[in-house]
Amino acid sequence: MTAPRHLKVFLSSPGDVAEERKAAREILERLPRDPLLTGQITIEIVSWDDPYAPTPLLANLTPQQAIDRGLPRPSDCDLTVVIFWGRMGTPLSEPRKADGTQYFSGTEYEFVDARGAGKPTLLYRRTAKVLIDIDDPDFEGKRQQKRLVDQFFEQFKNADGSISAGYNQYGTVAEFRKDFEAHVKARVRELTTTGGDPLGMSNRLSLRRAQDKPTVSKAYRDWLKAKCASVELLGLRLKQGQAVRLHNVYVPLTTPGSATLEETGKRGRPRADEAEAVTLLLHRLGEGSLYVSGDPGSGKSTFCRWLVWLACEGTVPPAEVDAPDEYRERLPPMLGNRLPLLVYLREFWRRLPDRAQHAALSGQELETLLADWLAEKNIPDLSAEIIAAHFEAGTTLLALDGLDEVPPVRRTMLLG
Repeated sequence: MTAPRHLKVFLSSPGDVAEERKAAREILERLPRDPLLTGQITIEIVSWDDPYAPTPLLANLTPQQAIDRGLPRPSDCDLTVVIFWGRMGTPLSEPRKADGTQYFSGTEYEFVDARGAGKPTLLYRRTAKVLIDIDDPDFEGKRQQKRLVDQFFEQFKNADGSISAGYNQYGTVAEFRKDFEAHVKARVRELTTTGGDPLGMSNRLSLRRAQDKPTVSKAYRDWLKAKCASVELLGLRLKQGQAVRLHNVYVPLTTPGSATLEETGKRGRPRADEAEAVTLLLHRLGEGSLYVSGDPGSGKSTFCRWLVWLACEGTVPPAEVDAPDEYRERLPPMLGNRLPLLVYLREFWRRLPDRAQHAALSGQELETLLADWLAEKNIPDLSAEIIAAHFEAGTTLLALDGLDEVPPVRRTMLLG
């Protein structure tokens, strides 16, 4: 059995973000008990204000020298977390930058130390206004602290104002907590990769060897089929005790076909006397991932429910009215024996992290967020471990419904 990997996480910030530091510490302390990481990691939080082992400040050393002597440096840690708001901190007399100038503060020094060693660094900035009492005796000092923070973040901008390096912005402590938990889970899972294999993968691979591949339980299939076939979801009403089922009202969706020059004789366009070729969306999905756009009410949500219902059923039910062959659906073989996941984006998007320029999520981040979100819903036979196993095996069928209900600034994160 592989021993858990020990990770050192350095927590760095000035003193005006105490609530964020507390939240980060709580999240890091419970992370080894996360269902997807249990038994795989231990975490050592490195910080000068460790409530169990505070760093002693010696009279013959500067505060930063005392911290460096008593704690591992950020460059010696696996991950560094840096948080700013309205304070930069106290300038350092020693050590100094390569050009001989002072560091703005110990926090800047710790950030530079981690980045200079090429170590992963999560950088956060609180965007809420810093309120200063005009009668405060230290009014000018606090204004200068805010200017130094602004100056520090200028290094992440190009001359044209574009962002040259990433950092994460948040407005409230609650937002920080949500974002940081998502970020650190994804980052820790990446850090626990050795030789291209996630730590703990051997356990999952042993499970997969024993049962060939992750399975989908009958209880989950039955639950999802019932959800997808619900009359209420379709906005319909029962009349005189007659239930309307999904397959009674579903109409196959199509997309323009890909006619060849030989088939059309005119640069891929159909002749005037020809009907344009169409392809069924279900069949197109059998060839790869699919993005479906359309006006509200055009059938996108119904198609998502139909898709996962078919994946649960394992076959297309007989049509009550015979259709032309080009409109007769067949379940593509590649969609069989998969774990169907129907995700309503109008609910899920609130779990997306805030970040600079709303950069796209990595595949690892999206998988982690989805697994955690779905596992919280207490769905029969659907745990975070089962979802993770299917993601790793490539046996999920993911239907994301309602992209047009996601705020535009967040859509980029999903479309990337």
